Amino acid sequence: MTPFPGRARIAGGAATRYDALRAVIDGGPFDAEHGFGYGYAFKMICRFHGKPLDNSNFSPFLGSWLQVVDEGLVALGSKAGSVADFVYGSPPAPLPPPEDLPGYDEWSATPCRDALARWDASTAEQRAGLEPEAGEAIEQVVSWLRAAVAQDGYGIAGFGS
Repeated sequence: MTPFPGRARIAGGAATRYDALRAVIDGGPFDAEHGFGYGYAFKMICRFHGKPLDNSNFSPFLGSWLQVVDEGLVALGSKAGSVADFVYGSPPAPLPPPEDLPGYDEWSATPCRDALARWDASTAEQRAGLEPEAGEAIEQVVSWLRAAVAQDGYGIAGFGS
């Protein structure tokens, strides 16, 4: 059995899960060499207060798949954000960026509402012009937008891990 890689990182000086969570809640202090722990602690907080959304069209993915989905969203007028940034982005300041995972980005309430309105205004012909698999993924993104818009002031916090 392969040991959990986080144990080696903790042995190398990274904060434990509890200590990382405590640091995120307290606003620091943070060890910039071990940003992954604070990213996962932030993810725990978001999962506790938020609602996980179906992302089955995004896992697993290869190569530039996320950019293909982003291009489809832009073609339909969406300016909410980038699904690629959920994987390749960094948590908000003052959390140090992780050296690998988790990635993070967020779409606030107004861009979510605007993107949903643009989707609703798009035509069947525009949607038919999308790569079929990208279209399915975009429809899943639209379900995220609907979930966010259904709760006043909510947006989307996305993590790639």
